[in-house]
Amino acid sequence: MSSVTYQTLVPSDLIHFCEEMGKLFGKVERNLYIALSRGEKLNRIKSSYQKIYGINARQFNSVYASIKGKISSSKECLTRQIKELQLSIKGLKKSITDQIKKLKKLYPCCGINGYKTEKKQVKWKIHQKQRRLSLKNHKLSSLKTKNKRIIFGSRKLFQAQYNLEENGYSSHCEWLDDWQQKRNSQFMLIGSSDETAGCQNCQLSIDGNIKIRVPQALFNQFDKYVAAKGIQFNYGHQDIKYALLKGSALTWRFVKKNKGFWYVFVTVKRPEVPIQSRFFNGMIGIDLNPSVIGWAYSDQ
Repeated sequence: MSSVTYQTLVPSDLIHFCEEMGKLFGKVERNLYIALSRGEKLNRIKSSYQKIYGINARQFNSVYASIKGKISSSKECLTRQIKELQLSIKGLKKSITDQIKKLKKLYPCCGINGYKTEKKQVKWKIHQKQRRLSLKNHKLSSLKTKNKRIIFGSRKLFQAQYNLEENGYSSHCEWLDDWQQKRNSQFMLIGSSDETAGCQNCQLSIDGNIKIRVPQALFNQFDKYVAAKGIQFNYGHQDIKYALLKGSALTWRFVKKNKGFWYVFVTVKRPEVPIQSRFFNGMIGIDLNPSVIGWAYSDQ
């Protein structure tokens, strides 16, 4: 079965809860990343973080799943950057070799009316390509030895603090507010097929009522559970209903987008539908040729 994700707008009843959850889980996630980078043992971190941050084991697992995904994505991006740079260097080396061969075949001559001779132009091209090659080799060496780190809040927004006016900020405080909101703009609650409604911490009923378990750290602001009615997905309703009826795992992610609206994403396993042929529905014949495609439809 393949995984598929659907989204819908979070009800206004849950906005304040999502803001507080984003702050709590964001803080846990960043500190967990630091602890893992130091090489601390996951089991030891898990037991201590439940006490320090007032979260249960499944909530910790959700944070860990989120940070593990970001670390994996970061590594994949670095690997792709290295491969793309290696291909670029390979192409540049070939181009330089071709230009050197061309240079050897050219005869000395004088330029006319101040224009450079073809030989000088080729020498200039070789010089510029060699400069680019040197820069790319330096960048490749840097990427291979670089300890890739995650910037929570995005690198682009982090760099914006050094050019406030160009990025639409009147003060550093204004930027800092955006920076903190961006770093606390999402949280995830993973599910399992052996849990009620596919997720211990976030449960959706068939009629669209959602119930979310509140971490102990937020008991001073909310009850043990927060709930809302009328959760409707414009797309994927049947897949979600099927997952609920079959007891499949549902993983939930709450995300605050650029305009300040919170959205909820649910990931479910969609059953594979076997390909079925019915000859009585007719047939289509296709003939593929170099310059034309021929087709014919038969209803029997």
